[in-house]
Amino acid sequence: MTEAKINISELTKQYRELFNANVDAINSNSVPVLNTLREDAINRYEELGIPNFKSEDYKYTRIDKVFAKGFGLQSQSTPSSNIDNKELLNIDAETIYFNNGEYSADNKQIKDLPAGVIVGSLREVAKENPQVIEKYINKLAKNSKDAFVALNTALAQDGFVLFVPKGINYDKTIKVVNTTVDNDANLYTQRNLIVVEEGAKASVVFCDYIADGCKSIMNQTTEVFAGDRAEVDIVTVQNQAEESHSINSNFYHLGEETDLHATVASLSAGIIRNNLQVDMQGENAEVSMMGMSILDGNEHVDNFTSVSHSVPNCLSNQLYKNVLGGESVGAFAGRINVVRDAQKTNAFQRNNNVLISDKATMHAKPQLIIDADDVKCSHGATVGQIDEDALFYMRARGIGEHEARMMLMNAFCYEVIEDIRKDDVREAVAELVEEKLSPI
Repeated sequence: MTEAKINISELTKQYRELFNANVDAINSNSVPVLNTLREDAINRYEELGIPNFKSEDYKYTRIDKVFAKGFGLQSQSTPSSNIDNKELLNIDAETIYFNNGEYSADNKQIKDLPAGVIVGSLREVAKENPQVIEKYINKLAKNSKDAFVALNTALAQDGFVLFVPKGINYDKTIKVVNTTVDNDANLYTQRNLIVVEEGAKASVVFCDYIADGCKSIMNQTTEVFAGDRAEVDIVTVQNQAEESHSINSNFYHLGEETDLHATVASLSAGIIRNNLQVDMQGENAEVSMMGMSILDGNEHVDNFTSVSHSVPNCLSNQLYKNVLGGESVGAFAGRINVVRDAQKTNAFQRNNNVLISDKATMHAKPQLIIDADDVKCSHGATVGQIDEDALFYMRARGIGEHEARMMLMNAFCYEVIEDIRKDDVREAVAELVEEKLSPI
């Protein structure tokens, strides 16, 4: 049967009309600093349009097919949620819960925060400290050419905020648990803001959990401002139901001598699209971007990265790995842009993939755009199968085939995991990865 053609103009218009029908309820459930952004954002969304296969940036992920199913919009506050902690990372952290994009009623006030540190709900922080939100919100995302970022700005009512003032070493990990547990076919939106000022330090772990039976889309945008000599760690762990989908757009602004580690582990999914955009604006900044996915069935994960070296003497390192089974699909498109006069740049990008099924598919598109001449840059991608020689070697020494395969795949994935700097987070992610690999 021939697949019905999707009219992108009509599809884009459908969600514009959804916004129009709900904007009063959205505004009443939000705050002025967000409400003032909506009209410009929805106009930009409509101008850009929902991307389809003709869009170079989305050619491997037909997100238009997902939106064509038709989703509603939840504009009122959601009840609290009780998620079994076994689904989450067992780490030493302060935990903040969000349900369907909104701050959960289950949250308890965090005690003994250092002076000036703010942790909590975007909606509530905007009421109590509007100057913080006004200074930073939408400053990185507003020029994005991605329609889903504009749609996020138009629809967002709440999200996570972390503000760490100058010189504060906040060494406690913040675990942000984003849950979607409703069975309704809704489009949910969450907007996050992380500000780590000059010389400050912070660590955030996002646990995205979508329960079985959910047929939702979560559209999430996060803006991160890391000041001069700041140290920031962001880890994202994605566990989703097979019929749920998410779009995660992340924007990073790095100052002088800033040190950023950003890691994403996608362990189950319907369709996941991760967008990661880094702008290195201070000399001697360093960023380490690591990602991995372990997919089976019809799962689909697309990691799209963009790193702009805007000043000299910076270092970026990207490593993304995928283990693909069943009829799953992986995609990686990584872009490094070294502007004119950004001399002494070091930029490295690598994408390695293992197919453990003849029906699995991987798309890889590494890119370098270099306008400076004194740089060290490299990129590359590999797609293959488990090393049969290594497997034979291990079996010849009495190791069973399944155990040998597990050991090889764990070793393959661990190169990403070991970049996580906090010991308890690294160990917890490693346990989840081993559990995910065990039935493969």
